[in-house]
Amino acid sequence: MRSYTISTPTWDFPLDRPHLGILIGNGNVGGMIWGGGNTLKVTLGRPDFWDHRGGVSFSPEQTYSKIRQTLEAKDETGLKDLFPGGSLRPTIVPVGRIEFDLGKGVVLTSASLNLATGVATIKGVKRRTEFTIKAVIGVEDGVVGLTWPAELIPASRMVPAWDSIRPTFEARGLQAPMCFSGGDFGGWVQTLPQDPACCCAWATEGRTSVITVFRTKHGDDDDKVVAEAEAELTRASERGVAKIASESSLWWKAYWKDVPVIAVPNPTLKLLHDYGMYKFGCASRPGATPCTLQGPWIEDYQFPPWSNDYHFNINVQMCYWPAYHGNQLSHLMPLFKMIRGWLPLLRENAKSFIGVEDGYMLPHAVDDRCRCMGNFWT
Repeated sequence: MRSYTISTPTWDFPLDRPHLGILIGNGNVGGMIWGGGNTLKVTLGRPDFWDHRGGVSFSPEQTYSKIRQTLEAKDETGLKDLFPGGSLRPTIVPVGRIEFDLGKGVVLTSASLNLATGVATIKGVKRRTEFTIKAVIGVEDGVVGLTWPAELIPASRMVPAWDSIRPTFEARGLQAPMCFSGGDFGGWVQTLPQDPACCCAWATEGRTSVITVFRTKHGDDDDKVVAEAEAELTRASERGVAKIASESSLWWKAYWKDVPVIAVPNPTLKLLHDYGMYKFGCASRPGATPCTLQGPWIEDYQFPPWSNDYHFNINVQMCYWPAYHGNQLSHLMPLFKMIRGWLPLLRENAKSFIGVEDGYMLPHAVDDRCRCMGNFWT
């Protein structure tokens, strides 16, 4: 019989940056819960929200012998000429956040995360009266649900990443998001020049709020996007936050059942292990997007460093180490399935790079299409 007690990480408000916050995720959607004072912030991200422009493939000129020759000759210009690229590289695009104004006299104080169920508990006081907020993410659909105490009537505010880093968006040739609102719901859609758009929307009804972040092909049709968002929010509201939390608890119960029981007498090291295994589950769920450098947790104040891409020198390997010692081998399948889809291209790479007809050559840093970062010796 299992006797392992899973750690419970805790936080004290204020939490001044997204990456200081409570992490929730289902592999396709990530949430970072942070803030302070009377404002609760939920930063959302998707690790499949790619602007693919700027990706390049290996060319016949990029051979092992030519690269070695330029290196031995200390020919920096020649090496750069072998790896040309434009001003853009593929990158994951940040989405933004929802802010909840909890009203006057409210102060957020602390938070905890039940790793066994995936439910976060946020505590605060309103004029000396304590209250509790619950937050959870749907395992399959990535809907974020929040339940509010009777003492609070939160006012929602959308903050697309565009609002924080407009110059970076404009430098990539991206347009401002289309924002919409009506009554107790609202959201925005961020379009891309060559890739499907991403929509973030939320709705509040009674003592619950739901947030959805999904890819849409209706980015240039405002009416269709709003209708799609309303349908997503309606489905989430009809399921209810209690149902979302129940499904989350069942999934995490099955997950932890397979994690080996270990004895870690140091509580800090035990917490690092348990929270690490939780984050691995959030970032690598079977059937979801393969884990990128940051997984689904993408800040809203900058474009992610290194594009939040796939670095195969060691980073991808490190992201997936817990699959082995944590007995979660099924979590490897999204990664293996993606790489298997690249095999024809990897065979061409091996042929161009070193003249091997029946081999595979996997570049160092690529997007989810195995396209190399431009201007980069991969």
